[in-house]
Parts: sequence; structure tokens; C-alpha cells
Amino acid sequence: MIKNVLKEDFYRLKRSKTLWICLTVAVVFSFLITTFYNFAIELAGEYGVYTGVDLNEYMAPELMAAMAFLKAELPIFCMIFAAALVAGEFAQGTLRQILASGAGRVGVDFSKWLKVFVASVFLYVATVVVSYLAGLMYWKPQTDYLGIMFGDIGLGLLGLAGYSSLYVALAFMLRSAGGVIGVGIGLNVLVNLLTNPLGTNETVVGFFETVNKLTMSGAYSAAVGESGVSAVLYAVFVPLVYLALCGVVGMLNFVKRDVR
Repeated sequence: MIKNVLKEDFYRLKRSKTLWICLTVAVVFSFLITTFYNFAIELAGEYGVYTGVDLNEYMAPELMAAMAFLKAELPIFCMIFAAALVAGEFAQGTLRQILASGAGRVGVDFSKWLKVFVASVFLYVATVVVSYLAGLMYWKPQTDYLGIMFGDIGLGLLGLAGYSSLYVALAFMLRSAGGVIGVGIGLNVLVNLLTNPLGTNETVVGFFETVNKLTMSGAYSAAVGESGVSAVLYAVFVPLVYLALCGVVGMLNFVKRDVR
């Protein structure tokens, strides 16, 4: 039965306008951001901002791929996919048909999470590729940055798994595309307030430091900014915990009755 649910979900995903619109936006902005980096470096050199330093020596396509546009925007795209591809199915009556066919809530929850996750990975990979190819237009490849690139991609994929689970759980709880987007924006604002309470982007300590490490964005940022084993472990296990907990919450809220 789960095979049929997965087949139907990915058929709908391929035909989804939301996926292709988001992909176009992500690809265009990835190219523009890379071009802007090159323009800023050239402008800094022209006006002698960094006298005697050639900033181009520190840039590489691998570095642009590691700093892909989607890094900061991953939660937003996951939220949009969950709202359009999962919560929207309640209003369309699609889930009522799936349940009528005898599909179990575990299989349905997994299928919806996988659909959002794959859509997000598709955008992420496209963004990384475009950032790298655009970087080749301006800088030479540097193998020294390969470790950074693949490390960032791995942590980005883990973050995607956690974010997808979180927003799919919200979709099953709220069953409204507008509700998912509204609560999602509220959660992002709340996290920003807790991790940057003074609004100065200064490093916080104590309670706020702990809260920051327990958020997926905070755990990722700490791993990128530090080389310690502890920071890397947080970046690996925090998304996995979100994946497990939100998956359970999603299944518990997806009851076979009340699929309005």
C-alpha cells in the first residue's frame, strides 16, 4: 500500500507548479548572489579597500557552493513545500481518498515527509550546482575548499531532513496552508529572538547559547564557525532529534477521522 502512496505523491510532486516556481527562484538568485560576490570583490579592489590583498585568491567555486544561496532560506522553502504539498491536500480532499484506500497513517506520514524532503533536496542540489558553475566564471577551482564544500552539503542535507519533518508535522496538526506558513514564520521569529535577543548578532552565552545550539540553524552555524567535535555533534544530532520527534508528532496528529 505504501508503494502506491509514494507513487501518487511523486507523480503529484513532478506536476506541482510550486516546485518549479521555487526552483526557478532559487536558481536565479544563486547565480545573482555569486555574480554579486564577484562584483563586490572587484569594487573593493578598484577602490583599494583591501590594499595589497587580492581577494580573488581567497575565492573559489567550491566556496560558493558551500555558501549556496539556500543555506539561510532552507526553512522557508521547506515551509512552502509542506504548506502546498501536504496541508493543501486536506482542502483538496486528496488525503480522504488515500485513507479510503486503506493506507495507514505511518505510511502516509512517511510518504508526505519524503515528498517534502526530496523536493527540498532537489532545490538544494540545483542551487549548489548553479553556485559552483557560476563561480567557475570568475574563479579557479581550489581543492583546499573541497572538504568545506562537502561538509557543508552534508550538514545542509541533515538540516533539510529535520526541517521537512517539522513542517510536515505542522501540516498534519494545522491542516491549512495558511496556518503552516503563519506558524512557520512565527517560529522563525521566535528562534531569532531567543538566539539574538539584543538584535546585535553578538555571540550570546548562558541560557541563550544553549537555546541556540538546540535549534537547527544555531547548531549548523556553530559547526560552520567552530572546528570542535562538540559543535559538529550538535549539527549532526539536533536535526536527527527533530526528525524523530516531529515524525512522531505528525503521526499522532494524523488520525483517520477528521481529515477536513
